[in-house]
Order: sequence, then structure tokens, then C-alpha cells
Amino acid sequence: MKTYLENDQLNEKYPVQTFALQSQDGKATLTGQINYPQTPAGRYPLVMLVPGSGMHERHYLLGNSGTQADFVFTCLAQDLLDAGLAVLRFDGRGVKSHPRDKTLDNPEYLFNRDLAYRRLFIDAAVRQTVTPQSQCDDLYTLYQYAIDLPHIDRHNLILLGHSEGTINLSRLMARYTVTAKALILISPLFSSMKQLMEWQLIHRTVTWLNAIPRAGDRLTLEELKNGFGHSPLAFLQPINDLLPYKGYWDQADFDAMTAKLQASFEQQSAMVLGHDDQEPWPANAPFTHSSYAWWKQWYQSELPEIEHLAHCRCRILCYFGEMDTQVNVAAEVALFERVRHRFAHVDITRLPDVGHTLGIHGLLGPMSEPCADLLVQAAHNIVTS
Repeated sequence: MKTYLENDQLNEKYPVQTFALQSQDGKATLTGQINYPQTPAGRYPLVMLVPGSGMHERHYLLGNSGTQADFVFTCLAQDLLDAGLAVLRFDGRGVKSHPRDKTLDNPEYLFNRDLAYRRLFIDAAVRQTVTPQSQCDDLYTLYQYAIDLPHIDRHNLILLGHSEGTINLSRLMARYTVTAKALILISPLFSSMKQLMEWQLIHRTVTWLNAIPRAGDRLTLEELKNGFGHSPLAFLQPINDLLPYKGYWDQADFDAMTAKLQASFEQQSAMVLGHDDQEPWPANAPFTHSSYAWWKQWYQSELPEIEHLAHCRCRILCYFGEMDTQVNVAAEVALFERVRHRFAHVDITRLPDVGHTLGIHGLLGPMSEPCADLLVQAAHNIVTS
């Protein structure tokens, strides 16, 4: 197994340059850092790492292993630095640290750690300024800053995004003039945001129940128990939530389940879309994740996200984990195949036995070592070609 440096140790080994930039809308200060390889060079190729949904900062804590490998971007940065590439990481608006900050180990936070994290490290007023447009604009501000640095090779830039980060990068490329040598997209969305929500909230459970091997038209309790551990469902909910108390699930049950979830989705959608864009989301919650404008797009946007890449001329490398619980990989790939003739610059790699963050978990990290090596090798090949 690889040995990864702690967050502070990384900055001791690899030269670091921190930054604090004014956002375009004047409502936030964008903070982060660039680390440079140890090997001296006039100008370095750069990889900018863009995280997915959530209140994340530069280290991108996205795992439950309890190890340093849970800090997905810090570990990926170390691998990229060892390969000779500089790495830019940044904090989300209003996010000052992560839930494993040592401050939270103080005795007074023993029984209210989550609340203390939000009070100490999340600026609710700034988080309320997060919108679909601000996310795109912030990436452009970071891009402009990076390409003007004296030690960065502006013609050797890779933009690497994960999950929602792939959406924001795609929109960046569509709305701004950005010169990148390549995009590397991990678990990207090609379909629309609304279709993704419909998949997650209506169709996902029934689709995966139907995919469990069975002998006949019904999925029996025994077949469910035998197949559940091999299904992505195991990452989402306990088996006791899906027990067929009459001894089996049949098509009528699946149809009824889908109808119930459809009605729930429509009710939830109406509730979400009834809020003003500027309101804090979630409403009446002890924390603020973003504005409602950010949340509403998941119920409104019907444009296939791949269309934002239609006029992007750089190489685009996409990686899907076959055990992904968030994205319907089969449907995303099928959509791509239908439009492949318009996207000759896009390549897809499907990776077995890994999930949304390319690790053994269906959603979370750590990223598996072979997958991290694959990404780093791809980045190295791009900047040296």
C-alpha cells in the first residue's frame, strides 16, 4: 500500500503557494493553494482539481476508512506531484476546514462535534451565495490566476473534476474561453440534472432489485439475500428496508413502488421549486449549504450536460466505476454512444468493481491505488505528449 503524507506534511515536502482571490461577484474570497514538484523546472504543467457536491475544502475529505487516504484530493495531489505536475486545490465558498480538523478533538466538542464544525468552519452567509453561476465563475477566476503565474506552463493545463465538479467544468468550457490541454472527468454526468434526480429518487432501487439474479418472474426473499451483497443497493440502504414480507417481489410490486416514488418526487419537486432562488438551502435547517438556486437546478435543468462539451476541442477523458451508486453508468454510456459522432474528442473508460470515487465503496473514497495510478499516468501522458 502507498504511504500518503498528512495534509501539513505535504506542504513541507512540496513547495506551496497559497492564494486568496476576490470572487467576480465580490461576495466571497476564494482560498486555496498550488503545490509544486520537488524537481526544479522553469515552468510546470498544472492540474486543477475540482470537487463534487458538498461543503468541501482543498483536501476533499470523502471517505470513512479513518486513514489519510480519505482525503482524496490531497492524496491524488501527492501522486501527481511525484509525477512532475503542479497541483491547484481550492476551498469551496465559505468552507474553512474539514470535519477531522484537530480543533474538533477538544473535549468541549465531544458531544456536539458536527454542530461545532458548522459553527467554526462554515460561513453560512457566504455559503448562501453559492449558485450555479457562481460555481462556474469561481473556476474561471482560479483558472485566470493560475495561468498567469510565472512557474506555470499555461499551455500544459489539465482540469480534473469529480462528480458535480465535472458539470461545473463542462459549463466553464462552454461559457468562457479556456485553454486546457485536457479534461479528466471522474463519474461525469452526460444526461440532464433532472434525469439524474429522477434516477436516484424514482428508478434506482427498482432497477437494481430487478438486476439481482433470480430463477423466475419473482425475486424471492432467498434470492434477495443471496444477491444483495453483490448489488450497489448494499451501499445505499440496509436489506431490512427491502424485505418482501409476502416472500417475494413481483412486477406488480415494482410498479407500485415506482408509482409511489414518482409521486413523492413530484411533491418534493413542487416544494423545492416554490422557493426563491436567493433563499438559503436547506430551509429551516441548522446550517446553510447553498442558495436555493443551486438546489433547484437539480429539479429544473433538462439540458443534457454533455452538450456543454460540444464545442470543447481539447481531449476529454472520462472514467466511470461500474459500482457507482450516484450515476446510472449504463444509461450515461448509452447516451454517449448515441451522440458519439459529435464528440470524437471524448473517450470513456469503464472500471470494474469500483464506485463513484473509483474506490471499493459505491459512493465514497478512498480512491483505489490502481485507479489513482491510472489517472496520474493519463495526466503524465497528456502533458508530455
